[in-house]
Amino acid sequence: MTDNLGRQAPLDELATATAAAKFFTMLVERGEEPNETSSIQSVITAAPSEMEQNITITEVQVETLASRIRLEREDTQIIRMAEDFSLRLACEGYMEACNELLTHNPDALNFLVKRGLEMVWHTVGPRPDTPYPQLTEAELLEMEEEQRYYDLHERNTVTITERVDVPFQQLAPDQVGELAAALAAVQHLAEKKLISRIELGAGAFGTSYDEGPITMPTEEEERRGLEVFRNYISRRDEDDRPMNVRLLSVYANLALKYDLEEEGKRWLDLCLREVLKSTSNWVELASVASGRYTSVQLGNGALQQLTGTTPEIAKRAGQDLATALRERWQTGEARPFVSLSWPDLLRRIQAASDNSQQASDAGTHEPYMREAATEQSIAAAEERLGIILPADYKTFLRLTNGTGSSSSKTGEPELAPVEEIAWDEETPRICMFKVEPLPRIHGKEWNALPDLKRVLRISVDGWEEYVYLIEPEMVALLPGQEDAVKEGRWRASTWAAWRADHIPYESFRDYMERLLLES
Repeated sequence: MTDNLGRQAPLDELATATAAAKFFTMLVERGEEPNETSSIQSVITAAPSEMEQNITITEVQVETLASRIRLEREDTQIIRMAEDFSLRLACEGYMEACNELLTHNPDALNFLVKRGLEMVWHTVGPRPDTPYPQLTEAELLEMEEEQRYYDLHERNTVTITERVDVPFQQLAPDQVGELAAALAAVQHLAEKKLISRIELGAGAFGTSYDEGPITMPTEEEERRGLEVFRNYISRRDEDDRPMNVRLLSVYANLALKYDLEEEGKRWLDLCLREVLKSTSNWVELASVASGRYTSVQLGNGALQQLTGTTPEIAKRAGQDLATALRERWQTGEARPFVSLSWPDLLRRIQAASDNSQQASDAGTHEPYMREAATEQSIAAAEERLGIILPADYKTFLRLTNGTGSSSSKTGEPELAPVEEIAWDEETPRICMFKVEPLPRIHGKEWNALPDLKRVLRISVDGWEEYVYLIEPEMVALLPGQEDAVKEGRWRASTWAAWRADHIPYESFRDYMERLLLES
């Protein structure tokens, strides 16, 4: 299993992800804070061979990501996959391979990734011919300031209100780190609410404030900050807390800015090694790329020397993933099981359920498939509900009247017998949701979609996750679906207590194919 940057997950992360993640939506959490657990010393002493087994791009990883792109149903998730991997390629100095993956609207890019790419394009080049226009120098400077604010403000940036020369040995390592952060980006005092006062010792103190603007420090403040940060690094062995990667990135950039090349490169190397330790640190990589001087070092191979990605595999990655993207945009999501008959589809889902059950425990569970529903029971349900059930769902019922409790072992809710299916309306699971098209839309366009009035619950009641069918009268309210009632076209959806929305499917058959794909 790999993340969006093509890195192999460590065994402990792999085990967790396999149990919790769905194959086709297995993405890096966007904007998530890093989960760094090792000290900086463990990174410094890590053997290259130990790192390379997790970070080198391989042909298998490229093929896996290409398959995920073809199978992914959400356009926004596809863009996330493309931009994450393109950032990885750019930071390794492979700009042409990076640019092959960026053919969509730049406004769709995550703003952090966009900042990183813009700076690498500026310092290393070349940039894509279209649709990414060249930024002016003023726009680049504004972007740098915004990135430094983002890197340091969220790390409890402080404003030094009284500066007293305090011997560093009198300060705790975390206090030195706070002082270094304060010197790298000075916050305005006006119109800001004081959160806390940080005592630095010997009469010096800092104050922490809530949201507000910052000013870029003077050269004198930056140089003093470099001295403070140098001391901070030297005393890391006294502090067992995780390394502040973004602070390290900021000062690597400042050291290179003031021609402290040896220290700048050393700090950048430590920063990149720390970033590569985790499979959820793409945000940190974007921060490194956003530095005007660190981006030059990336172009000169600072990251590539650690990852070992060759020009051949980078070129192959760019070409193969670009091909997968074109195919996905042109033909839509792949459905590898569409040709399976219903009996074959259910047999394969049942086999996956049996394998999952054996892996979890040796207890006795109800089989996945049940006895088939009778024509009389199907007709009685249609009369009770006042509808004609969709043809694909009735085909399913004629093979198995719902699913057994072992279905929960594969992660999906148990499907109810036809005698128990019922309308669900005016509940927290329905209100405030919309009838959604595929591919899904977001923002203002989503707000204009028709409200979801009621749905037909076909899963067992009382679970934390439900499977629904959406009647043709609701589907017909979507643009281009006006003939849904005439053709008896139903949609399916799922809702879970831990999710913020419904997940739509083209049909009940589409939902069942997804179950097999995920299992």
